[in-house]
Amino acid sequence: MENLIIDHKGQFIFRRVLGALMIAVAVVYLIADFGSLETMDLVRVLFFLCFGIFFFTPFMGSVSSKVEIINGSLKIKWDGWIKAVVVHESDIVRIIVRKDAVKIVRKEDRPVKISLHLMGRDKRIKIYKFFTDYSRKKNIDLIK
Repeated sequence: MENLIIDHKGQFIFRRVLGALMIAVAVVYLIADFGSLETMDLVRVLFFLCFGIFFFTPFMGSVSSKVEIINGSLKIKWDGWIKAVVVHESDIVRIIVRKDAVKIVRKEDRPVKISLHLMGRDKRIKIYKFFTDYSRKKNIDLIK
């Protein structure tokens, strides 16, 4: 069974444009007040510059969501999540597939909710198909 990888190109472009805009604002602010820079002016320039670099580079996070099958467990790294979540196959009670989210109910820990907001129909179908195939292959209850 293949891993699930979904690219978010719209967010990637938005982050790049926002980062470039913030860097441009920092440069313009520095040039406009070059003769009379005060401490607060430097703080503002550094603020815009740091956030511009943060958004322009991959420090903001991944631009793809991944569900990988590794040694009998699911490693889930979703867009907007800071770190990956590992869910062992034996720990999964059931998988709930809804229009707006996929929820993996675990025996002992909290359920893992994967939000599907702002995704196109083709990406949602790909996600539904992956979790349907996975639950069928591993004999896990699937609730639609």
